[in-house]
Amino acid sequence: MKMSDDRHNPDFIANIAGNVLSAHFGQTIRLRTTKVFTTAASIVVRCAVLDNRFDVPASFIVKKAREDEFRWDPDSPETPNPAHWLFNDWAAAEFLNTVPSAIPFSPTLYGGSKDYGLIVLEDLGDGESPNTFDALCGDDAELAEETLLEHVSLLGQLHAATIGRHEEYRRIRQRLGALPNPEKLFQDPWSDARLHAIATSEVEEAITLYRTICESRGQPSASGRN
Repeated sequence: MKMSDDRHNPDFIANIAGNVLSAHFGQTIRLRTTKVFTTAASIVVRCAVLDNRFDVPASFIVKKAREDEFRWDPDSPETPNPAHWLFNDWAAAEFLNTVPSAIPFSPTLYGGSKDYGLIVLEDLGDGESPNTFDALCGDDAELAEETLLEHVSLLGQLHAATIGRHEEYRRIRQRLGALPNPEKLFQDPWSDARLHAIATSEVEEAITLYRTICESRGQPSASGRN
């Protein structure tokens, strides 16, 4: 058995998350796994608190970076690296928790573990159905339009509330661990936000790449640059 198999075990993840929460609340918190969601990059575990407490939520969400394809290395700028992806989420949640809003832009972040590659978040429940993606893929055009407009409106509110505050996020992100080496524009892993002028040759290269992809799929691309 590989070490990553142990670190991916939901009960192991719940145990580490309990330690994170114990430090946050200043009392012993024990968790049990109730549901596990697996994505390409993460293992997400819903955990219930074993001992009912009036001052602690009944459940939490734990997001653990997967380590079975790429090595977890929080001190390395080399990509791909699951530490970068988790630290981006960690920094975003920590930053957004400081942004005033009638509707919170992020679930509450209770803490994380850089050693074990996980963060502990507020459990927001199962959410409304369908979500934006499912609505757009469904047969109800009116619902798809309504859901998409709501989604875009929330993104607009997010941008309006955070404009000019990128340095706050950057400081949090740098504190957590190494930043990835910069990638070319619009490449995967996704390039970091650019705070300086982009070379014309790099823009032209990205345009050429996108046109090639569109044409290979029978989608004509618009001419000219915007």
